[in-house]
Amino acid sequence: MFAVAETIRGSFDVVVGGRDVPLPSTLSARGLPDDFVMSAMSDREFTRQSASFDLAVVVTIDIPPRSRAHSSLLIVQFPFARFRPWRPIRALERARILRGYQAVVYSDFVREWATRRWHINARVISPTIDRGLPDAAAKGQTILSIGRFNTSGNRKRQDVLIDAFVSLPESVRSGWRLVLAGAAPVDHQTDKYLATLRQQAAGHRIEFALNVPQVELVDLLGEASLYWHAAGYGRKPTQPQAAEHFGISTVEAMSWGAVPLVYDDGGQHEIVTPDVGVRWQTVEELVRETVMLMTDGARRAELSRSAVEASKSYSRERFEDLVLSSVEDLMTRDPSSRR
Repeated sequence: MFAVAETIRGSFDVVVGGRDVPLPSTLSARGLPDDFVMSAMSDREFTRQSASFDLAVVVTIDIPPRSRAHSSLLIVQFPFARFRPWRPIRALERARILRGYQAVVYSDFVREWATRRWHINARVISPTIDRGLPDAAAKGQTILSIGRFNTSGNRKRQDVLIDAFVSLPESVRSGWRLVLAGAAPVDHQTDKYLATLRQQAAGHRIEFALNVPQVELVDLLGEASLYWHAAGYGRKPTQPQAAEHFGISTVEAMSWGAVPLVYDDGGQHEIVTPDVGVRWQTVEELVRETVMLMTDGARRAELSRSAVEASKSYSRERFEDLVLSSVEDLMTRDPSSRR
């Protein structure tokens, strides 16, 4: 959302709104701009206030509120909600709301499900990343994984990664560490999940980096030689929302030269190809492929270089070009009704 806001701020006065507005200190700690005008608003307030705007850009996983802006862009992270065939009136109402937006998604995986669930056509604009500064000399024997510590929805399955690390042969594992980084909200369920993970990891070189500022995360990315990702592992076929929708942390790690080993599902198909890393389906396969890369420095270095090169496809310049062309297309459809 902030990348889009920064892209268009040269042509628009931008207001960033939402049900909850983060503090500037929270934004800056995560490496996000903190100088936008911020406005807390409910869905109903958004619909009312949108009438005075030229452009509304909404990021969502559910049917959005109705927009009355001149032009409206809908960024669908994933269509969690489904139209219920036994509720035709509600389905028609939702379809009318969606027709007021031009949809954008992060990956072909999400586009497929947006068509299935919401019957909409969407344009794929993959998220941009802050490019890394890879330094082969800085790489250590570190496996990194980045993801929220959540107990429902799009779970990152840190428990699976701990099992995999413990299953590595001691002769190979002894010199390596696994770092699990990510946001961890303060609530009972998350605390309980973290306690279980810590108990599972006890006695092994497994570290937890919770809610770390961006500068510390950058240090970890610079040190990591391998990157693990397990979102979607064990999900049911009827729960595509549990898969990784795109994999922005994977691309970030690749840009720093970490070789990705990701669960073979969702948007990761479009990021990790055999020439840059590994897609695995079982914990045993993850362990086997990790051991191979741990013990074959030449292969690891080759994949690292290819991963850095592949990450350039997600440059800020490409992202901005795609966003601006989408916005321009929307705004020129009926310029007479500009606010």
